[in-house]
Parts: sequence; structure tokens; C-alpha cells
Amino acid sequence: MEEMNKRCNKRSDKRSGLITYILVFLFSVALYVVLLWVDRAAPFGSRSFLYDDAYVQYDNMLRTLIEFIHSPDKNVFMWNKGLGTDFYLNAIYYMLSPFNLIVTLMGESHVAASLTMMIILKCSLISVAGVYYFRNTVFNKLDSVFNSVVIPAVFGIAFGFCGYIMAYGHHIIWLEGLILMPVLAIAIEKLNYDKKVVPYTLLLAFIIIVNFYYAVYVCLFAVFYFLLLNRESFKEFLRCAGRFALCSVIAAMMAGLVIVPAFVSIRNAGASMLGLDTPGNNVWGSITGYINSFFPACDIQTGYLYSNNNYCGSIALILLGMFFVCGYMGIKDRIKYAIELGTLILAANFLYLNYVFHGFAVPHGMGNRFAIILTFIVLNAAFRVMIRYEELRMREVLAGILSAVALLVAVLMFNGKLEQPMGYIIYILVVFLAGTAFVLYRRKSIKAGAFIGLISLLWIGEIIVNTLITMPDVTRDESLDSYILLDRWKDDYEDLTLADGERKTALVNESYTPASETDWYSSMINGYMTEAYTTMGLSHFDNVQCIYDGTTPLTALMYNVRYIISNGIAVNGGYHDIKEGDGYTVYEADMLAGMGFMADEDIVNWKCDGTPAENQNEFVELATNGQCKLFKEITEDDMPGLQVSCNSCEIKNTGDGVYEYTTNTTFTPNIVYDFVADKDMDLYVYSTDTREQTVMVKVDKKTVAESGYFSSGNFVHGGIVKKGQSVRVILYGGAPLGETAEKTVKFYDFNNELWDSIKDGFTEQTLEFDGYEGDIFKGHIDVTEAGILYLAFPYNEGFILKVDGEPAQKLLLGKGNMGVRLTTGPHDIRIIYRTPGVMAGIILSCVGIILFAVLASIGKKLLK
Repeated sequence: MEEMNKRCNKRSDKRSGLITYILVFLFSVALYVVLLWVDRAAPFGSRSFLYDDAYVQYDNMLRTLIEFIHSPDKNVFMWNKGLGTDFYLNAIYYMLSPFNLIVTLMGESHVAASLTMMIILKCSLISVAGVYYFRNTVFNKLDSVFNSVVIPAVFGIAFGFCGYIMAYGHHIIWLEGLILMPVLAIAIEKLNYDKKVVPYTLLLAFIIIVNFYYAVYVCLFAVFYFLLLNRESFKEFLRCAGRFALCSVIAAMMAGLVIVPAFVSIRNAGASMLGLDTPGNNVWGSITGYINSFFPACDIQTGYLYSNNNYCGSIALILLGMFFVCGYMGIKDRIKYAIELGTLILAANFLYLNYVFHGFAVPHGMGNRFAIILTFIVLNAAFRVMIRYEELRMREVLAGILSAVALLVAVLMFNGKLEQPMGYIIYILVVFLAGTAFVLYRRKSIKAGAFIGLISLLWIGEIIVNTLITMPDVTRDESLDSYILLDRWKDDYEDLTLADGERKTALVNESYTPASETDWYSSMINGYMTEAYTTMGLSHFDNVQCIYDGTTPLTALMYNVRYIISNGIAVNGGYHDIKEGDGYTVYEADMLAGMGFMADEDIVNWKCDGTPAENQNEFVELATNGQCKLFKEITEDDMPGLQVSCNSCEIKNTGDGVYEYTTNTTFTPNIVYDFVADKDMDLYVYSTDTREQTVMVKVDKKTVAESGYFSSGNFVHGGIVKKGQSVRVILYGGAPLGETAEKTVKFYDFNNELWDSIKDGFTEQTLEFDGYEGDIFKGHIDVTEAGILYLAFPYNEGFILKVDGEPAQKLLLGKGNMGVRLTTGPHDIRIIYRTPGVMAGIILSCVGIILFAVLASIGKKLLK
């Protein structure tokens, strides 16, 4: 009879758990739907739920996935994207989520809707995963319906709608890691207490495979959580640590097919503009700003380094204060939690530790990407108090309330201004009402059911209000396709006829890379491509994005790009406009040089260590074996009446066209150069920024050139300026309010007479295009004078070059371009692509699977 009762209770517990999961999931989905409706986002209006990387990167990657699935040729290398891009490398970073089945079923015309659906489904499952953890953790006694259903549900929702998820939820490729993080915590408990090696190993391997980048933070979380768990002795701790390390290594080995190629790609990535010495990277973050981020209604922070999005509910802060004074928690537990929370808080506010926790890098997007670990530990500590609410003493209750009040007092005293008055009001109300409920329950003035109900309603109500206040700020004014204005120029783009091997690109308002054969935005971008663009003055965003914009007559020859469609105004040298559209212009190259051209042998000595103008001068000198300087720098002495001013920022001239500027309003900061031309010139402006930048050039008050896209740097062709004309150059920056960045600007005069005398030499011996065959480029050339064949492809570790069927040494020209040495006579050229590291990854995965099989079969006995 007793055994039957246990089985019935177990079935009842499973049933109640399933119902709880379903209700929490439906609640989460409903809250997101309400959010869409309130903000008039699709399908309830024209606005879009997508923002930041969701529409810049992920939309493009999912379109690429659809294109690959429907393509009859499943080639690893995509010759028609980004001057040649590895599909496999991009797939292992962006496309391995099981949820991508949604977009493949809905099709290319519904990518934006698919993205919105995936974000809502995944974020809702984060809440469900939170409930799973709080129901099944060893810290839950499961001795009442409150502990098994109500409290886990509230804490799961708090985890799913915390500030971190609100800020980073659009990063759909991270969400599997966030969903599985609570599940992994349970697997770590089973590994630690029950010596069950299979769940943890398999789960970690899956997390790494689905997205190896975010798996770094999940692994960091795993270490923190493992250290929180208790062991009976130091000897037992060492045994558990050995199991944990062994299973982690085997999981990583099983994911070798992903890890090894990714490591090779990242090793060859271009240098980031962002580092520890980047201007604006203060050594310490703002402590008041950090505390503010725990309060409700706090704006989502999207700065570069100290992005603080730590909200998880005001009641969590009360409970956290109680945790550190509760005697029944044990002094060792409180010390461990204090050390871990202190470490994470320090890492979030101290530059050098922040750098380490980001994998020895400064992120080019929102920082503090590891902050979810702190949120999880805060909720874990709060849960351990709440689950034993009946044991709380009055002094512990009062200590928790006072600690929550102290946080608010500290912010108001040291901040000097009310940054978020609505949030403070909500916080005060919730702390007052929740504190009253704790006191009344402790005094036995209300029963447990009323107490738990009141706390639950307060917490969930606050979460709903916080979500509806903070999330609308990140929706876009128009839907994705409308914002990019695809319908305005798509027909013109498709009607542009190309000769064999020629390329075209479109950049209208945003980096719409599906309509480009030259542009690419990916964390797995070929690093040599970013180096080539950066050193030659083409548009780039840090080391993750390349945009074919900001050309000169020389660079216009280098990649065989016939047409550009852009909403920018005449920024590309070597191109002329052929059609005006509705908000865009079609430009055609003045001349092209095929898929490559012959250059002098000396080009192998091209160092490319200077500014883009100096690098192009050096290229021409070496390629033509002559002293040819296309660009002459225009110094301040060549600018009569020069005046430098600024708007919406404070500037500090550090010399030689380098400025540090600090933004002091919500408007776009800019530095303005005003001068009068002292001679005729073909003006080029080169501008870079450690944040983002764009340039506008006005001659006699008329706008003659304007960048259409914010980038880290590029050339802008200001056009022909006559002597005596007034010139105004406006250099816009991207540093947010209160932040500092560094901007560099150079002015040049292009020597058209010299260019006209040498340009035909680049087209005398060109590589003719014979077609693509899978992952192979085929071409031919008739060489009349031996030298170096410059190729219209960036250098790539995966390329294998063959000349007349024989392997040939590929040459790195400059920092990112490629060539091959040729003798006189006709030659057949083959460029074959193979993803670097794949074979080694396959071998490592096979070894890992074998070790896992051994571990699963006899590991428990060996590891006792």
C-alpha cells in the first residue's frame, strides 16, 4: 500500500510539473504577444520586433540557409557572397539551431516573421527551463504545492524575463545556451552527487555544437555552479572536480567537428579595433549605474563594454539580503556565494577582469555577456531562502528589507540625479508591499497561502510592468523589409547585367548582404578579407563586417565589381552614376581588370603598414616598378582659414588628425572641418572611429558626398574641388551619451593625371573567368611578361592554387590580398577551397565519441 501511494504521488508530481511547464510557457508567449500588440509590431502593425543583430546578421544568415537548402549544388564555398565565403564556418556559428526548421518551412518571404516567432518561442522556453531547474534542484524540498509548483513557477518566470534576456533576447543563436543553462545545472548536480556522467557530457557537447561561441559563457557558468555545490571533504571535492573536468573535456572533443574549424577561423580573424587601450574603455565602470540596472524599468543598455542589464525582480534583492544573514544557510555557503557574486560584480566593472571573462577580448557589441551567471546565482540564493520561508526569523526579514532599501539610498545619494524615477517608484512600492507581507507572515498575521500568493502576484506583476516599459524601446519604426526599402531597388538590382565573373553589390540604408556579392557581416568572416578592406580604405565595421564602399580608382579595379547600388552620395571613386532611383543611385565602374591582373615581381614586398592612401601608393609603386604616388596628403597648412568645431560632444586634439571626443547630448556627435581650397584638387577624406562613423562633404554649401552607412572607417570621395571653393567636412561619430571614442581623419588629393598614365597597364594582362565548378574557380590568362598575378579574391587559408594542373604557392599580398607567381605564356588557373580544420575536427569528434562510450559503459565504476 505504501509503495502504491509513492507511485501515485510520483505520477501526481509529474502531472503537476507538466501542467506548470505548460502554463508558464503559455504565460510567457502571451506576454510577448501583448508586447507586440502594445507596440504595434508585426503582425499587429508595421513596426518590427527585430533589432540590432536580429536584422543585421541573423536575417541574412537564415536567408543564406534557405538558399543553400534549395540550391541543387550543396557547395561548401559560396563564391557569390562576400567575395567568397565558407558556408560551413557560418553554419556552425549561426545555423545549427533545431528551431531553424521554422524558417525553412516558412520560406524566404517570411524570414522576419520567422525570426520573431523563434525569439518568442525560445525566450518562453527559457522560463520553462528555469521552472525545471527550480523544481528539480537539490535545494528544493518539494514538500508542498508551494515548493513544487508556485515558487518554481515564479522564479522560472523571473529568470526568463530578467534584464539580461530583455537585452540579449534578439541574439537568437545564444538562446539555446540560455535555455539549456538551467538544465545543465541539474546535470552538474547529478554528476556531483550521483556520479551520473552521461547527462552532463551529452548536454554540454550539444550546447557547444549548437553555438560554440555562447558555449564559452555556459562553460564559465558550469564552473561557477560546480563550485557552489557542497562536498563532504576536500578529497571528495577533488574526485568530483576530476569527474567534472574529464566529462567537460570529452564533451569538447565530441564537438571537435565544430570547435577545430572554428578555432582555425578565429585564429586567422582580422585584428579588432577594440582593445584594452581603446579610448573610452574606462578601467572602472559606474557603480551607481551598475546598481541601477537591478531596478525595474531600467533602460536596456547597449554600450560597448559596461552594459548592465541585471534586473530579475525587486523581491529577489530582498531575499538576497536575507540569504547572507540566514543562520540555517551555513557559513561556508554564504562565503562561497559572496565570493562568486563579488567576482562577477568585479568582472562587470573592472576592465581587465572583464576582458578575461569575455575570452580575452573586448566585445564590439553589448558587453558583460557573462552577466546571466550573476542573475542565476542571485535567483538561486533567493530561491534557497524562499523555499524555506517558514524558517525565517524576524531579524532576517528586517535585514533583507533594509538591504534592499540601502541599495536605493546608495544610488540616490551618489548618483546626483534621478535616472529612472518610474523604476524607483515601482521598486519602493514592491519593497514596501513585499516587506509588509514578510513581516505579517512572520508575525502570523496572514497564512502561508496568502503570503505566497501575495509575493507571487507582486513579483509577476512587476515583471509584466518592467517588460512592457523596457522592451518597446528596442522595436523598430518599420518592418525589416520596409526599413531596408528592398521593394524600391530590387528590380533595378536584378536587372543589372554582368559579364562573366563580374560582381555587383547593393547597400541601401543597411548592410543588406543577401543583395551583394561583395559584402559580408559575420563573426566567422575571413579575417584576411577584413584586413584587405581595412588597409585599402574600404568600409568595414571592426573585424566582423566588410562593405564594398569607399573605393578609389585603384581599389575599383581590384575585385571586379561592375555595379554598386547605394543611398550614399558619390562616395566611391572610380565609379560614375548611371541611374537615379527613389532614395538610391546606381553606379558603374569606370574600368575593370577582370578576375586578376599581372603586377611586377616587387609586389611581394608590399607591406601595407601605413594609412590606406600610403598603402595604395606603395601598391602602385611596386606593381608598376615606378615611383608613383597617387595620393598626396592635404595638411592643415594647405587649408587656408581652417576652422575645426564640434557639435554634441567635447573634443581633444591629440595631434595629426586624431581626436578624442566625448558625447554630451543624445544627438549624433560630430566634428566639423571648414576651409577654403587653395588649389584645384580631387578630394578624398579618410575617416576612422573606434565606435562608428560616417562622413558628409559639402562644397559651397552643397552636399557632394555622404556615406550611407555607419562603419569603423573608409574613404569618401569628395569629388573635384576648385580653387577658392569653401569646403565643409562633417565627421559623425557613434559614441553614446557620456562615452568617449577616438576619431582619425586624413585629407588627400588624388593625382588623376598620373592615374590616367598608368591605369591601362593594369588591364593589359588580365585573368579571364571560365566559371565555378563546385568549390573550384576556373580561369585562364596569357602572360606576356612574368610576374605576380594579383587575384580578385582575398587571401584565404582554405584556398589551394593550381597553375596548369600543378600545385602553386599562394602569396599573401599586403595584409589580406592574394596572388600567385606566373611565368610567360598561357596558363590555366584553378582556385580550390577546402575548409581548414575539418578533417582534424572529424578525428577529434570520433575519438571523443569513443571515449564517451567507454565513460558511459564503465565510467561510473571507475570514477567512484
